[in-house]
Amino acid sequence: MFKKLSSRDIKFFLLGVFAMFVVVILFEWNDFVTGIKGAINSTPKTEMIQQK
Repeated sequence: MFKKLSSRDIKFFLLGVFAMFVVVILFEWNDFVTGIKGAINSTPKTEMIQQK
């Protein structure tokens, strides 16, 4: 029922995770650079939620 994981499976999984990381970095480069520089309050996607 359960297949044993081989080192090839793990390498393929890690390669996929790394590839998705690179794609996200490329498409959101401006947000990435802003985050690296430390401008936390200047991100446009941040929303303030007030508690009642």
